[in-house]
Amino acid sequence: MINVLPSQEPRRLLGLGLLLAILFSQTVAAGPTLGEPILGGRMLVANDGYVTAEFLGSDAGYFNSLYLKSPVADARFIFNKRTPLDQGPISLGEFSAGTELIFRLFVHNTGLSFFTGDADRNIDGIAHALATTIRDDAGTYITTVGFEDLYGGGDLDFNDFEFRLTNVIDPVLVAAPPVLALLALGLAGLGLQRRRSIDPPQPA
Repeated sequence: MINVLPSQEPRRLLGLGLLLAILFSQTVAAGPTLGEPILGGRMLVANDGYVTAEFLGSDAGYFNSLYLKSPVADARFIFNKRTPLDQGPISLGEFSAGTELIFRLFVHNTGLSFFTGDADRNIDGIAHALATTIRDDAGTYITTVGFEDLYGGGDLDFNDFEFRLTNVIDPVLVAAPPVLALLALGLAGLGLQRRRSIDPPQPA
């Protein structure tokens, strides 16, 4: 066990408070909103176990291929526009709950790639994937994803490449509750105040 000297305690409180303030000022996952399309959401594994993917079709003039970019070591090819619709679902592997799966759509005609998740992952700064999560009668989460394959968003119909994932959710990201951020800032202020009361004044 490490003993913390009294003079170190306020510094530790200050550091902890500032860290919590930073963390709670960010967005947090609010859980899946079932049946609601979400633009630019992150594909998170719902429960420990396997994830499957099924190709649903493409309404694009361009030829596209889909890859699983992360968390695999090397980008894994999944489907392309010529994948038979009757192929059925394929396994993407076994993952821990909360793991983000990042998918890359490669557009062969333009040489550009677009990604699921935040808009800043794409070269045009626009979200290119729209996803909707539902839950079937067996309690399995199913998320349908549609990509837009044109730079700048094109017609934003998100049907240029569509696929379905099981055991994956697309949670809404919301701002952290203000009370948590205020609590964190309060801890930081408490640490600063205690430091001032313990540390002797320094000569000018």
